[in-house]
Amino acid sequence: MKRTFILLTAVLALSVSCEKSYIPEGLRAQATLYRLGSDAGSTPVMVYAGCSWKAELESPSEWAYIENGSGGPGLGSMTFNYSENEGVSRMLRIIISGGGLRDTVTMVQAIGIKNPEIKFGKTEVSASGMSSRMSIPFETNLAGFVELETSVDYPDPEQSGWVRDISIEDSVLYFTLGSYTGSTLVRTAYITIAASDASSDYSARFMISQSAEAYFNIVVPTVGYRGGDIEMEVDTNMGLLADAIYSSIVWDFGEDEPWAELLADLSTDSKAVFHIRKNPGYEQRSCSFTLSYTDDEGNKFSNSFTISQNKAPKPGEGSSNEEIIDDGTNTYNDNWTH
Repeated sequence: MKRTFILLTAVLALSVSCEKSYIPEGLRAQATLYRLGSDAGSTPVMVYAGCSWKAELESPSEWAYIENGSGGPGLGSMTFNYSENEGVSRMLRIIISGGGLRDTVTMVQAIGIKNPEIKFGKTEVSASGMSSRMSIPFETNLAGFVELETSVDYPDPEQSGWVRDISIEDSVLYFTLGSYTGSTLVRTAYITIAASDASSDYSARFMISQSAEAYFNIVVPTVGYRGGDIEMEVDTNMGLLADAIYSSIVWDFGEDEPWAELLADLSTDSKAVFHIRKNPGYEQRSCSFTLSYTDDEGNKFSNSFTISQNKAPKPGEGSSNEEIIDDGTNTYNDNWTH
């Protein structure tokens, strides 16, 4: 009996000794950073503690919460529950504290947006030396999830500050250019839109070149007598001002009734579209129009053009005077309103 008591006492002592060996010193989590998928889920977090502890989110959250967030000395665990992420990557911190000790665990959930991007339709834009308020559309699927920030870089530090008043509204970047009459032909700047989430950076930029001169040229062909909707090539460094320039058009038909009009809604910085009425007469006719623009500093640009239209063929003459326009690509009608 005595031998049995001694043996039992030894086993109990060994058992207590082994149990104490599993109680760690200090307070720490198994890992300090967890990367989670974008789907909803639950992630266990092991806690090694030499004291009683509790776990709390560093800040309130609508997409995550802690379950079983407390324990005593030894090896413990809690569960981090999170919802599906349909936006950009996001982050929360868990604070584990107890016995005057503290540890931090960072949870980063992956972005739920497919192919996140910021993209300009153009990577290079030309502008004239006139002061103007300009706009460039861009595409992004990050709007509403992160703050979009803008910046300007100037390759030549001595020519800086001429891009100003930058703002973003409804996926359009607005900015103002100062006038330029410098000795160098062109000055350049890079405008960037950037955004960041919990794990990545996103950005897009384009280069704007400003010339000391301003030009807006339209290649005007001779128009066939039947008229139609005629596209004319545009060469300009004022493309971002095209809408304002087109709206300034002034016609001169002399003593004739108006027989041409600009289709502004179809015209762009690379083409101007005009509707030309059929020439009912046996004489070639012509008209002129002027385009202009005045910037905020009073600098003025203008350019004038002449449209010539072939005469109608007399009976028996045929239509040999249609060689420039009548190639089957234009719509011929006598409608005046478009």
